[in-house]
Amino acid sequence: MTSMPEEDAPPLAGPGQQPWWDHALEHLDLRRGDRVLVVGASSPPHLLAMRRVVGSRGLVFAVDARLESAEAASRAGVETLHHSLEGDERLGMFDALLMCPIDAVELSVSAGALLAVQNLRLGGRLVADLPAPAGCPQLAAAWREAGGGSEVSASLCGPPAGAWSRALDEAGLRDVSCTTAAYLVPFESPMALATVAAGLWDADASLVEATRLLLVRHLRTTGPIEVAWHRLRATAIR
Repeated sequence: MTSMPEEDAPPLAGPGQQPWWDHALEHLDLRRGDRVLVVGASSPPHLLAMRRVVGSRGLVFAVDARLESAEAASRAGVETLHHSLEGDERLGMFDALLMCPIDAVELSVSAGALLAVQNLRLGGRLVADLPAPAGCPQLAAAWREAGGGSEVSASLCGPPAGAWSRALDEAGLRDVSCTTAAYLVPFESPMALATVAAGLWDADASLVEATRLLLVRHLRTTGPIEVAWHRLRATAIR
């Protein structure tokens, strides 16, 4: 996979740091010629892999509310829009919709369901891989203990599966299914994990350092770590 300079990379851009993308793409069942709308452009290598699958007659179009993620995907050659979605946008008629944002602030439940209705053709496929209520407990706990706002760390924690099931059902989608999964995400050190907070929440250096020290204390190491990251996957057909 293609790497990028650290200062230009979106949060969780390191190898293996967003394992949910691989599982989401397995469920998306991409085909040659597919037109795909992607919410969340935080993994340019996966977007490029998708573009190779759909080929020259297909399209991969990504939307991301985070400027650094949108710019990184655009530099990699993926057609990308920097935009905060409301759900009522009509961006085209797509064969598949993949929602794979890092955090829960990018798209609400109702907006996600509406976006699927507005942009998927009949029979189009939806795969949403999103933060689960448990989020990343170790990072959220250290952030709050360091004095970071709870409303900010809550962005790691998405709505429960039931909320997505109801919203997708009420929007008229069919074959709705929701499951949860926990991934072990590798980091070079607690500092690397704390830096994720800086990228996601625009934290200042002193708060990031305090979070790092608390992670070192909680995890009892300054070396490589793996932390649990909880995600929710919803699938449906338009």
